[in-house]
Amino acid sequence: MGMRIVGKKIVTVFAFLVISIAVSSIETACDAKSDIIEGQWAGQQGTNKVILTVRPGGKNATWEYRGQRGCTLDAEDSGIDKDNRQIYVFKKSNGGFCDRLTNGALYLKKQGGDLSYTVTASDNKQTENGTLSRK
Repeated sequence: MGMRIVGKKIVTVFAFLVISIAVSSIETACDAKSDIIEGQWAGQQGTNKVILTVRPGGKNATWEYRGQRGCTLDAEDSGIDKDNRQIYVFKKSNGGFCDRLTNGALYLKKQGGDLSYTVTASDNKQTENGTLSRK
């Protein structure tokens, strides 16, 4: 009987350690993701300058078009897709061209020191893609 109790305690301690390591790894991965893309990024889409601002913690971002389109979208972190791209969903627009992107998404992937991006409209059709560099 004594061996059975010791065995159960060892299994319980081992399971606790495995869970602790897994949770720690997930937290570290999430922190690393936001550190990588946090801050301001800029690129060009035709005659429009695009600016991405990822706020500290990486949970919220702003996507801005400067130029003919002249509009802004607020976005929220929606996780990582199967292609290891960070996804932000556009939640709010200040009007104009950006209205058609509301409920669409921004897909980001680190490419060296830059970010590649794809923007999809609310109907899930790709509208544009390009590259952003740190501002």
